[in-house]
Formats: sequence, structure tokens, C-alpha cells
Amino acid sequence: MVDLGIPVHSLTNTTSRCTWNVSCNSNSTISGAYGQGVKLTFKNINVLGTTLTVKDNLPFGETKGIILFPQQSVTFTFSRFGEEPMGWSFDVSTVSDAFIVTYSIESTWITGMPDNPCY
Repeated sequence: MVDLGIPVHSLTNTTSRCTWNVSCNSNSTISGAYGQGVKLTFKNINVLGTTLTVKDNLPFGETKGIILFPQQSVTFTFSRFGEEPMGWSFDVSTVSDAFIVTYSIESTWITGMPDNPCY
């Protein structure tokens, strides 16, 4: 995985940046061009626990969820086979009243790398 450490100040990414360190406090979508493997790391920065659900928006995409205690982190890994870069879109949601998390993204492909065909 490649970690660029590039901060992005928007919750919904339509560019190909691969690492974000931002916060969110509501249901949102994370999307962009990434590689075959994507790691999403979330940290609950609230003083209260929260629920977190992340769904890959493919027709048969995975859904992963957890209850995060205060200051607890979790990393969800998603992968699929295909040519890099590929489009990814994740729905991030909660049923909690108190939802303040930061997150970062790591990927096997980043902007500036050559396309990686699978043949």
C-alpha cells in the first residue's frame, strides 16, 4: 500500500488522491480512482462511542461495520481484481447521534503511476 500523506479537505473525493486525513460527522460517500486494494482507516475522535458502516457500492460489494469506542481505530480492507486504476465508491453511515470520525485511505495505485493492465 502507498501512503502519500496528502490532506484533502473535502469528504467526497472525485480526484485520484490516495490518502486523506479528514473528519466527517454525517453519512457520506468516499469515491475516487484507486488500485486493486484499498484500506480505509477510521478513528472515533468523539468522547462517546459510535456505530460505523462502510459499504462498497458495487452490485455485490462488501459491507463492513463496527461499534467504535472513544479514540478507537479500525481499518477495513477492500479488494477486487482488475486493471488499475479502477473506480471505487464507498457509503459511510451511522445510526448514532454522536458521529465524529477521522479517516485515511491507502491504495495499491496512486495518481502519477502508470496504468496497470491485468494481462
